[in-house]
Amino acid sequence: MSQSKTDCESSKEKKESPFNQEGFLYSVLNLPNTASADEVRERYRSLSVLFHPDKQREENTRYTASKRFLEIQKAYEGMKDVSYFFVSHLT
Repeated sequence: MSQSKTDCESSKEKKESPFNQEGFLYSVLNLPNTASADEVRERYRSLSVLFHPDKQREENTRYTASKRFLEIQKAYEGMKDVSYFFVSHLT
């Protein structure tokens, strides 16, 4: 009985975190989940330059860009996790 409770709790935790949703990390970078490591790296770099807060001239765009920049950073960091990146590309 405790085993089923554990399974239920772990599935609940997966649903609560957006990083557990299939394709979420790729969608943040606007890439298909079949993208290569080089494509991911290239997209990350281009989006980082585009949304970097220091590149924004107006205060209101700086705030919005900052939020997007942090989202891009988190997604890329999640993809850099070797186990995630290689497992997702083996399937």
